[in-house]
Amino acid sequence: MAHPAELTASQAAEVKALVKGTMPFQVVSESMHESIALLARRVAYAQGDVIYHSGEKADDIYIVVSGRVQHSLGSGVGAVTMEKTMGPGDVFGWAALLKAKPTRLAKTVCIEKTETLRINGVDLLKLFDKDPTTGDVVMSRFATMITKDFDVPASVAEMQEFARRDQIAQPSGLGLTMYRVSQWLQSPNPYLMLLGIALFLGFWYMSVEVLRLPRFEDMPGLTVVVKEWVSEDPTYGLSIYTPEYYEHIWVSVRRVGIAFLLATALGVPLGLFLGWSKTFRDYVFPLFEVLRPIPILAWVPLSIIMFTGTETPVIFLTFLASFFATALNTML
Repeated sequence: MAHPAELTASQAAEVKALVKGTMPFQVVSESMHESIALLARRVAYAQGDVIYHSGEKADDIYIVVSGRVQHSLGSGVGAVTMEKTMGPGDVFGWAALLKAKPTRLAKTVCIEKTETLRINGVDLLKLFDKDPTTGDVVMSRFATMITKDFDVPASVAEMQEFARRDQIAQPSGLGLTMYRVSQWLQSPNPYLMLLGIALFLGFWYMSVEVLRLPRFEDMPGLTVVVKEWVSEDPTYGLSIYTPEYYEHIWVSVRRVGIAFLLATALGVPLGLFLGWSKTFRDYVFPLFEVLRPIPILAWVPLSIIMFTGTETPVIFLTFLASFFATALNTML
């Protein structure tokens, strides 16, 4: 038996934190998190309660607060993963946001005492309709979550789209990128990054040049390195005023460029085949996963034996660093 509960002021912060930690909503602004939290209702279920059956009208989405539920897709969906156990932070009931007529595609049963946040799909879509750019990003993350967790065909996971008001053209890729950059700048991440760099430089300066700690006193200090870098007559023969400095940069950029092009040319087709064909994935992916965790440094002796010269082994190692990531992300 479900028991809805009105949110109190003391619970508002907790609900907002739950919404903010849920994968599809992680990219939205603070004000949008607050708006979504206002739509949420806490609902408690007993062990064995059926939240909904397959074929019923899909009206709400659910975020698990506590407990666990068993989510079982119907046979006509075409999914590879038919059942999934969901716990705190997981989202289900996403059929309420599908572009097609929202009908439940699964049966969801509480396998223990469970509490959820219940958000009406129509109200959520109306909220995103006021901010189409954010809505499209959230719907894209929902579609990615569905196809990744359940291997549901893309045609089934087609989410709602949002019309732009007072706009002649759809936002470009640059507009979406700028939106994401603005969201990143509004988060604490860039400032924590700068603080971490400042702490590192401060520790370097204090331990070497001021305190002269044991094991650090023979190291070049921060000011020494900077002076050498900008010196017109460097003691060690390398600075921004020497041609060799730019030759090193060019060689590094060329190596990375060649390795990246090779990784893209080989990783993207491999990832597409892994994501497209289950048979191909069953044969190839186990070997892929055996090789992927091997550290790049562990490949150094083998690369020296396999390739001649000095450039080819370096390019091969740089290629490996991006090949596995490119193939895996393409597959997902």
